[in-house]
Amino acid sequence: MADFDVESERRRRPPRHRLSVEKLLEHPRLVVAAGLVLTALVFGTPHLLVTYQCMGGCTRARAYSCDYLGIQGWRNNQRPMQGGCRLIRIIPLKFR
Repeated sequence: MADFDVESERRRRPPRHRLSVEKLLEHPRLVVAAGLVLTALVFGTPHLLVTYQCMGGCTRARAYSCDYLGIQGWRNNQRPMQGGCRLIRIIPLKFR
């Protein structure tokens, strides 16, 4: 008889990609970006006070309307929070 090697042609399954903490920590920029997006979706984005309207002795604490500029553009007539118009305010995203 002749000498020869017998090999089976058993197919291997491709390895499963599992999400693990170790793999996430290899890409810190991705983790930071995902955290910023999640924070913006849950809480909102920062907006800067541009103008405010008030009556009488006009101060930010006595304002009745605040206008902010942020990532989604101009936000008109935002009601002041307790204590008046804040210089920087977190406003929820608008999906329209």
